Amino acid sequence: QRALEVAGDLVVSGTISGGAGMGAFRNRIINGDMRITQRGTSATITTGGYHTVDRIYSYPTASVVQMTQQTLAASDTPYQLGFRNSVRWTALAAVAAFEVGQALEGYSTSDLNWGTSFGSPVTISFWIRSQCTAGSQLSIAVRNGSSYAYTVPFIIGSSGVWQYVTSTVPPPPNGTSWNTTNSSSISLEIGSYGSQQTTP
Repeated sequence: QRALEVAGDLVVSGTISGGAGMGAFRNRIINGDMRITQRGTSATITTGGYHTVDRIYSYPTASVVQMTQQTLAASDTPYQLGFRNSVRWTALAAVAAFEVGQALEGYSTSDLNWGTSFGSPVTISFWIRSQCTAGSQLSIAVRNGSSYAYTVPFIIGSSGVWQYVTSTVPPPPNGTSWNTTNSSSISLEIGSYGSQQTTP
């Protein structure tokens, strides 16, 4: 057995096998498959906060939104990849801005070394289906509260069609503040900002 250290790109055409812990804890999102709904499977939202699917918060602006857990069908692309649930937000009036997200605890993200010169990039990926007009722009935002935000726009390719979105976020600048204990550290948000959408 020999140690392997790769400073550049590594391309593997076969299978990589490993013992316990290989690749463990790569996904920091809790309940990302939308299975757990201890507060109930449906809620009418008029204010921001946690309403149905555990760990997922919503912030509508000047609107009423219906939030429901959905059971995916075999015809849904995410179902074919092993997912069984999703969460749906339906605007019942015009929405000036709307975002959904999750706040990650500092203990879960401290090893990323954000705010230092040794910070690691992270990759964000998710499935989304929107009734917004094709070409509408939504955004991914990574925040630490109010002092730092990194925003990545993405475009809805086709209305009513599942699409996979992925983006790599570079580590934030050295000196920015990121909690490393039991309070909120990284907030990941997906949303529509500054445009009128009736069904985000």
